[in-house]
Amino acid sequence: MAGLKDRIVTVQFPELTEPGEPVLYVTFRNPALVPMDWLRSNLATGPDGRPLDQDAATQESYERLARFITDLRMYDAEDLSENQALLEMPMTADKVARMPMVVNDTLADEFASHAKGPTRTPVSPTS
Repeated sequence: MAGLKDRIVTVQFPELTEPGEPVLYVTFRNPALVPMDWLRSNLATGPDGRPLDQDAATQESYERLARFITDLRMYDAEDLSENQALLEMPMTADKVARMPMVVNDTLADEFASHAKGPTRTPVSPTS
């Protein structure tokens, strides 16, 4: 199969998984390997570079994350019933907002880590 290496990333959450249940996970496109426009923001920012409208920034981050998620097994954190509902694909900003906070925080860290890309080894010029 041809294409970029490591296009898809899976983060597992065994610490959130009930004993005897399949491991919870989120699979997403590697942010280092998508077109730059997928990462751009149109939000107005202040002199400090922070968004002027924090609610709009939060919504935009949910929408962006939803575009990147390709698969998941994760429960709806808003559902407090005994048999908590699983979130289903396709992902939407609303569904991302209903993931557990620890999952969204972990995904944000993973995105930042992957967006930097792999460490490159300089190539020496040959004479």
